[in-house]
Amino acid sequence: MRLFVAINLPAEMKVKLQQIQRRIAQCQCDVKWVKPENYHLTVKFLGDTEDNKIQKIDSVLADTAKDTAAFKLSFTGLGAFYQMGIPKVLWIGVQGDVDKLRELNQRVEEAAAGLGFPPEKRNFSPHLTLGRVKSKRKYRELIEIISALNNEDINLGTVEVESMELMQSTLKREGPVYKVINRLKFCRL
Repeated sequence: MRLFVAINLPAEMKVKLQQIQRRIAQCQCDVKWVKPENYHLTVKFLGDTEDNKIQKIDSVLADTAKDTAAFKLSFTGLGAFYQMGIPKVLWIGVQGDVDKLRELNQRVEEAAAGLGFPPEKRNFSPHLTLGRVKSKRKYRELIEIISALNNEDINLGTVEVESMELMQSTLKREGPVYKVINRLKFCRL
C-alpha cells in the first residue's frame, strides 16, 4: 500500500485552485494537471508500506496530532521548480503559520523514522502542486503567464488547519487516486 501524510483542503479552496489552473492552461502548454479532488499539502511521503504497519503508523500519528494545535495557512503566489531553465512543477506558495507546518513535518518525520521509514533527504519546502510540465512545448508562454499572474498578487485566502490525514495513493493510468485512511484531528489548544 502506497501511503503519505497530508493536509487536505476545503472544497472552496479547491475551486479557487482550479480557476488558477484554467488560467494557466490558456497558454496551451503541456502540463499534467493535479485533479481538484487531489489537491493537498504533503507532510510526509511514506511510500510502499506493508499492511501490518498501518496500525503502528496510525498510532504514532495520533500521538503527534494530540500534541498539535490548529494553525492557519494562506496560499499565495504562483511559482515553479525549474530544471535547466524550464518549469517542471507548477505550484502555489504557502504562507501564514509555516513554522508550525514545518514543526509538524519534523515531528511526523521523527515518528516515521521510529517505525523504519527513511527521512526525507531534501529540505521540507511547503507548496501546493498544481501540475507537472511534460514537455518544452510553449514553455516560454508558461513562464510569461506565471509572471503575469504573480503581478496580479494571487491570494487564495486562509485555511484553518485542524487535522492531518493518513492517505493511500493508488497509481492508475489516468492519474493517482487518493483515499483517506484516517483523519487525525489536532487536539492541543
